This record gives sequence, structure tokens and C-alpha cells, in this order.
Amino acid sequence: MRTFDIITKSHRMRRFLIILLCLALQAVSMSAAQTNPTIEIVLSQPTAHEGEIVTAEVWVRNARTVGGIDLGITVDADCLRIVDRQPGGFLPTTETEGAFATFSAVNDHDTRLAVALADRTRHASGDGVFYRVQLEPTCGQGSAAVTVARAQVSSYIDPQAEIIDLINYEMDKGTLNIVNAQLTLLPAEATAEVPTATSEAAPTLTSAPATAVPTATTEIGPTPTLATVTTPETGSPQSNLMVIVLVVLTLVVIVLLAIGIRILRSGRKDNR
Repeated sequence: MRTFDIITKSHRMRRFLIILLCLALQAVSMSAAQTNPTIEIVLSQPTAHEGEIVTAEVWVRNARTVGGIDLGITVDADCLRIVDRQPGGFLPTTETEGAFATFSAVNDHDTRLAVALADRTRHASGDGVFYRVQLEPTCGQGSAAVTVARAQVSSYIDPQAEIIDLINYEMDKGTLNIVNAQLTLLPAEATAEVPTATSEAAPTLTSAPATAVPTATTEIGPTPTLATVTTPETGSPQSNLMVIVLVVLTLVVIVLLAIGIRILRSGRKDNR
């Protein structure tokens, strides 16, 4: 009877272990899916007047050992115009820095930059700005979208390996997270015209009573408040989630060991 009880407890223990292992594997797979890189467009301010210059930064977040990026964005063709584009520094973009541009174009309503590393030691990880563009609103009212049109991030599996092996995260395949931006447009600020004063010669030597000349004042519209752009921390929510999963798995293993030891001890007591 005691042997039968020990066997029954052993089977229950195995089932319990299998269930916990399945739950742990599911949690790890979910966390791994959430650690894919993210492409996010961040505006320097949420609103802008017509003719005002706004900066849009294209961020790469949660990246690891990146060796190449191909990124293109589009803007509202009716209400926005691209004025200029500069590299953001996350990844080198010139030959002197150990990289080369495989494609580069800047148009009024779209821009694209594709860069690959020639020097693998210059790979990038974490968060950073790939490039930034200056935008000029051409409408006085409404909302204008700034959208990621194409995106691919290539990461080295091992940057020091002799044979180059890459993992490609692509927007079209759903392996990249995308966060677009929306700019609210306001009418241009009105400026009051200052009348020009004209002098007339006095017809006679007699002094006329002095007349007060009204002073023209220029009304200044409200100055738009710039939104504060904060640099994100290196630790992303996805990486924090991975740490939490590992801690939970460690605790599960400790609990299982304690339960197993207790069952073994109870079995020995029953045999005695």
C-alpha cells in the first residue's frame, strides 16, 4: 500500500512538472516575440503653425548587434513638406565611419536611407536615432500623418564570426514593431500691420496745437510650446520582461526541488 502511494505521488509530480514546463516555455516564447526591434517616429512638438519647422526623429529601439538598416518614411502630401534630412548617429552612414549607403533619397513627401556596415565592429545595440528630418507644414488646419513606409533591420548573430550570419527583422513580415506619428496643424499667426507715419510741412509760422499721434502696436500671437524630447533609457520594457520571466523560472525550479525533496523524505518515512 505504501509503495502504491509513492508511485501515485510520483505520477502526480510528473504531471505537475510537465504543466509548469509548458507554462514556462509559453512565457519565454511570448517574451521573445516582444523583444523584436521597434521603429518609432517622434516629433519635436505635437502641434505646429503653417510655415513653422518641425523635426521628426526616426528611432530604432530594442535593437541588438545591428549591421544594416533600410528605413523609409512618408508624410502627408497635402499638408507637409520635407525640408532636409540628417543622420541620427545610431549607425554609421559614411565610408570614413566604416559604412556605406546602399540607397539614399530625399523628396518633398518621402525619404529613404539604407545603410550597411563595412566594419562589423561598429555594430549598434539598444535605442537610438537613425535619422531626423525637418518638416514644414503647408496647411493651416487639420492633422498630418508621418508614417513608416518601409523598414528592415539586419542584426548579426555573432559579429565576430568568420562567416556573416544575419537575422532580418522586416516590417512587411510583421517582425518589426511600428509606431507612427500625427502632427496637429494650426493657422499661421496673425501679425498686425504698423502704419507708416508721414510728415507734412507747416504752411505758416504760427504753431498749431499739438495733436497726439496714436502709437501703433503689434499684437503677437501665442507662442507654441515645444514638447520636451527625452532620450529613452537603455533598458526597454521588453528586456525587463525577459528578466522577470527568468526570475519566475528560477523560483519555479526552487519550488519544484523543495516539493521533490519533501516527497522523497515522506516516502522514506513510509518505508520505515
